Amino acid sequence: MNKLTSIVIPIYNVESFLIDCLESVVKQTYNNLEVILIDDGSTDKSGEICDNYAKKYEFIKVKHTQNAGVSSARNTGASLAKGEYIYFPDSDDCIVSDAIERLVAAAEHYKADVVYFDSYIINESGECDFNNKTYVHKESHCYAREGKEQMQKLFEQNNFFTCVSMLLIRRSALEGLEFYPGILYEDCLFTFELFIKAKAVVHLPMRLYLRRERSGSIMTVKVKEKNIRSLIQIIKIIADKYSDSADRDIATASFSQLDILSRALVEYYFLLPFSERKKLYKDLKDTMLLLRTKGVISNPFIYRSKRIIRNLLGDNTINKTLTAFRSPKEKKLYKNLIPNLPTQPGKRVFLIGTPLHGNLGDHLIALAEQNLIADTLKDIPCIDIPSSVYVKCREYIKQIINNKDMIVITGGGWLGCVWPGDEQIVRNIVSDFKGNKIIIMPQTVYYGDSEEKVAMMKESRRIYHSHDNLYVFLREERSYKAALASDLFANPDRCFLVPDIALYYDYVPNENIVRSERTALICLRRDREKCVTDEDAQHIREYLWEKGFDTKDTTTVYQHGVDLSDREKEVKRKIDEYAEASLVVTDRLHSMLIAAIAKTPCIAMDNLTGKVSGVYEWIKELPYIYLAENDLQVYSIIDNMNFNERTFSFDFDIGKFDSIEKVLAE
Repeated sequence: MNKLTSIVIPIYNVESFLIDCLESVVKQTYNNLEVILIDDGSTDKSGEICDNYAKKYEFIKVKHTQNAGVSSARNTGASLAKGEYIYFPDSDDCIVSDAIERLVAAAEHYKADVVYFDSYIINESGECDFNNKTYVHKESHCYAREGKEQMQKLFEQNNFFTCVSMLLIRRSALEGLEFYPGILYEDCLFTFELFIKAKAVVHLPMRLYLRRERSGSIMTVKVKEKNIRSLIQIIKIIADKYSDSADRDIATASFSQLDILSRALVEYYFLLPFSERKKLYKDLKDTMLLLRTKGVISNPFIYRSKRIIRNLLGDNTINKTLTAFRSPKEKKLYKNLIPNLPTQPGKRVFLIGTPLHGNLGDHLIALAEQNLIADTLKDIPCIDIPSSVYVKCREYIKQIINNKDMIVITGGGWLGCVWPGDEQIVRNIVSDFKGNKIIIMPQTVYYGDSEEKVAMMKESRRIYHSHDNLYVFLREERSYKAALASDLFANPDRCFLVPDIALYYDYVPNENIVRSERTALICLRRDREKCVTDEDAQHIREYLWEKGFDTKDTTTVYQHGVDLSDREKEVKRKIDEYAEASLVVTDRLHSMLIAAIAKTPCIAMDNLTGKVSGVYEWIKELPYIYLAENDLQVYSIIDNMNFNERTFSFDFDIGKFDSIEKVLAE
């Protein structure tokens, strides 16, 4: 494990911060280092500081060069490096004392070409904002994955950080790669090409770096013409070299990167004074036409909308730019969907409130509901109306639904105060269709007892009591008893306790699936329903590592949306992923249910609303599904599990849904 690691630091006029950086390097717990300092023509005392450290520590070497920029300095340092691994920290930042030791251990264990990790943020005075998670990856995957595949997954999560200082790189992976000299945002291009080349990358979910945000650094200076020209150059390189690749993963990743860069380009362009924009207009137009030719954008003239761009100036981030440009796609979806709704007379079922967002649990619910409706009402058409479509086209939908139609509101976990926007949609549907039979599919009810939440429940009660033909299904005993005790719904005889509808889904396994021997999926919440702390989650990972497991952080909630046409494909892909694992540890309800459907051993922990433990009661007879009260019980369950037993049966009685079928058929 104790392989030579080269730390290459480009240095230019950072005398105020350089000592902090170098002290963090020389205090590393890893003892087989060479440190290469490239003084890039500094005019302050930075070069002198470098020489002093080289005299004091024999593993530090200094090379003084004429100023050529950070890319040239890194290339020079890389050419001098002899280590198995190379690390490129910035000269005004710091490294956690055991960073290199942990990174090399991860690289050796997973035979990784690249180990990427997370970072703290510090200010100019060195004060750390521990709550700032700007440079913390939303998901981790503690197993090796091909770089181009992982890069695309990070793009999908809007979570691909290009900071070279957050990468440990195997030196052999740098063959044929270099930093492009003379441009800004060089990390962006280098990291993209590195991930394309890397055969194995792994994420170490630890903050091992302290990234300093200061005025005057390259990344915080005011946008100038060079910023625009650098972005244009990077876009052209990626478009020319990678967008037409026959390798689907490379082509897809290049499209994602070009999409982000093109939006940043336009945003930055409108930050320039008018006189500078005039000089760059032709280059900008040519770049947009190139992107249109490559299929990255459909209409370059959308970028002429100064009003849209200027609305972003309050928060100058790429993420917000991306959000602003999603709306035309949504509008096209609504425009195409609504005119196709059948308007012929006769009974129809409208399934309202289904997802277009990335929560696969909600998509699994929608698929199961469609299956149940089709099995029960074989000749009656079922029209799927996503919640976002209902919100934007509410008045039109009210016109096309007649009193013969049945309204089915999709199930889930959002009746109550946790997701008030979603419950408001239910309220609106109940208010809009007083003359229709309405069925609310299995839900969780959770209001809490604060004055504000009690008032919210009273308003919901008023609306639900106003409907004479409302049937409600609840998926845990706690929700069922709470609804009856609070008189939330007018008729207790039309309130039923049933399992989560996702358990009705009929999964047909992919015949090529092979269950791994020691791979554990970790699927933990990061939203307002979260109960497991980040520290406890990390302890669980480390315990699994000690037991010989490779761990993979996964999610059932994508950052990108899932269209209706892709719903079943994405849900099946996720169940297949679970079917290949030997263990799942989760605090997400539908992660537990997906494991049950996939016949994969699962240890589940509860969430804020108690719906995990509540629904667990329906499947507790399955011998491979466990409920843990805390992380200590997780360890105990792991110790007592028999991982040699790898074949299980999903013995669930779908007759438990008979009450739903009866209400549908009436």
